[in-house]
Parts: sequence; C-alpha cells; structure tokens
Amino acid sequence: MITAHTDVVGSLLRPVALRKARDDWVAGRLNHAQFKSIEDRAVDEAVSLQEAAGLDIVTDGEMRRLSFQSPMTEAVDGFGPWDLNVFLWGHWHGAGAVGERRRDRPVDLGVVSRLVRKRHLVAEEFVYLRRRTSRVAKVTLPSPSLFVNFWSPERSQSAYASLDHFLADVVAILRDEVAELVRLGATYVQIDAPHYPLLLAPATGSFYESRGWTFDQWLSRGIELDNAVMAGFAEVTFAIHLCRGNQESRWLVAGDYEPIARPIFQRIHARGFSSNTTMSGRARLHRCGTSRTTRRWFLDWSAPSGRKRRRRKTSFVASRKQAASCRWNAWRSALSAALPLRSLETTFPSRMKDASSRGCAKLHDGYGDSFVPSTTV
Repeated sequence: MITAHTDVVGSLLRPVALRKARDDWVAGRLNHAQFKSIEDRAVDEAVSLQEAAGLDIVTDGEMRRLSFQSPMTEAVDGFGPWDLNVFLWGHWHGAGAVGERRRDRPVDLGVVSRLVRKRHLVAEEFVYLRRRTSRVAKVTLPSPSLFVNFWSPERSQSAYASLDHFLADVVAILRDEVAELVRLGATYVQIDAPHYPLLLAPATGSFYESRGWTFDQWLSRGIELDNAVMAGFAEVTFAIHLCRGNQESRWLVAGDYEPIARPIFQRIHARGFSSNTTMSGRARLHRCGTSRTTRRWFLDWSAPSGRKRRRRKTSFVASRKQAASCRWNAWRSALSAALPLRSLETTFPSRMKDASSRGCAKLHDGYGDSFVPSTTV
C-alpha cells in the first residue's frame, strides 16, 4: 500500500489586508504590535485553509516574508543596501494579457562586510506555526548559493577574499538555523533552490558564470553547499525545491530540466524533491537515478497559461470550501498513485512519551512556549 503525504511548496498569496498592513507599518501608520496581529491572522487563515483541504503537512504560507529569500537579509548584517527588487530582477515572460516584464539588477548590489547574524532567520515563524497545528509543520530556507546575487567582484573583496569564503559563511548561518529549528522540534525543512533552473537561461546563466564559476561548477559546488547545510541532522527530513520563477503569473526560464536533473537527482542528499510544470513548457521526467537518501518526490502542478494560473491560484487562497473540493481530491489521488513516501514515525524517542498519551513530555524552547516534538515525514 502506498502512503502519500501532501503539502504546498511553501508560499501562498498574501491577502490584500496583509500587504496594506506591511506598507502602513513601513510608513509608520501601524505600530509593531498592530502589524504582528494582522500577520498572525493571515498565518492562521493559511493554516486553516491547508487543514481544510486535507493536507498532511502545512506551512505558514510565508506570510511574514517580503520574499522567500528575505529572512537571510533581514536577520543578517553585511549584505549592504537592498530592497525587494534585489530578488526580482530578470526578464519575466508572461502569456497573453499578462505580458512580459524586465527588471534590471540593482547596480550597487554587493555584500560589504563580514556577515553577522542579528537574530534567527525563521525560528519565530516555526514557533508560531507549531502552536497553530497538530500536523507536520514545514519550514523553508533559501539555498546558500542563491546569495551569489550579493557577490560583487568589485565591492565584496574587502569583506571576503573570494566567493567561496562568502558562501561558506552563508552555509554556517543556515546550519545554525537548522540546529535551532531542530531544538524547537522541527522535523521537515525544505531548501528552495530556484537558481539551478536559472542556469539554463542565457541572461541569468551568464550572470552566474560572471561571478566566477562555470555551469558545471555551479551545479557541483551548489549541490555541495546544499548538502553541507543538511549534513548531520538525522532528525530532519529535507526536501529541495526547484522552479522557473513565479511572479504575478510570469516565469524567468523555459525549457527542459534535463541538463540539470541528473547531477541534482544523483548528488543531492535531500529526501524530497519538488518542481513545477509551469507555463513555460511540458515537464519531462527521466530515469536518471537518485542518491540513496532521496526518497520523496513532489510535483507542483501549474496551469498552462498565465491567465489560468492566476485565476486558479486566487481561488485557492480565497475559498476554503473550493480548496477542499474535487480538484483537490483528484490532485491528492494523483500524488498517492505516483509518489511513494514513507509513513509517519515518531521522532525524539528518548525525550518524549507517546505523543498520543496524556502524559507526553513537553520541551521548552526559549521563546516562552512549551511543546511536544512533532512527527517526521
């Protein structure tokens, strides 16, 4: 019998009220407590939506993030000046009325001093999510080599002797974050690595190679860095996510994953993989082998056109009832047929009693909360 677990890739569309609240908070029209209350409500709604849809694994919808990458730059000093455009540059393609959009990479971008962490990146997100659900809570972290975006051969060498030295510090920060998440009871962490498909696009591929590594080096070194983040955390199920970019129903790169699929599938130490079929062409799956630790596979089913994708995603977020409808049932059936995943098993056996018993042990996390360790997937 096949046991399948279902979850969203990570982010959900942020409600209009939350986007307005962030603008008001930045402008000083809301204080911090008022803004956090609105953020909390958005997370609560995201969790309720996923649970109503029957998902086994839930996220907070990344409601607290400016970008999926921004926890690093918000929590760590040394990256220099940045804003949302840092994460959105490139030639974005769109179907039909959506149209294309070009954003230039900020010219003054570059790490300017040694990285110093001010606080943990996503621990607060996880602690709040853990309180709001009895299901497996998934946390997402950016892949370390994504931050080559902040490497400037001209501006950064006063801080770091080389790109390798810079990314080594990024890995160290991410490993510290995983260690904190494990201490708090996290058992499922996803590494977001959309930059691997970006190597396939001429414009973004040439940028990455201009930082000093060839295409092959980006794959080999990038995978080594991802594996370094994951190494030694036996309590955690790690997944890795690839995509072609998604911004207002636009994408950055089209074509086949084949040039990157074999090295990633064979070398990555994650147990799960998620990708998308996107608007940019058919996805083809090849039998290219996997590492021994890779067990779990996910597909992010996207619509064939930008217009249809936007309509479906909006309906997913707007209507809890519709999210639990036959479309979801069909999606879950497809996953159950295609994706053999291992069953739930209890973690931390030496530190807790049966989590279903009335006497289950509670741990204290340092964030003013006590908790029962979760289960792993």
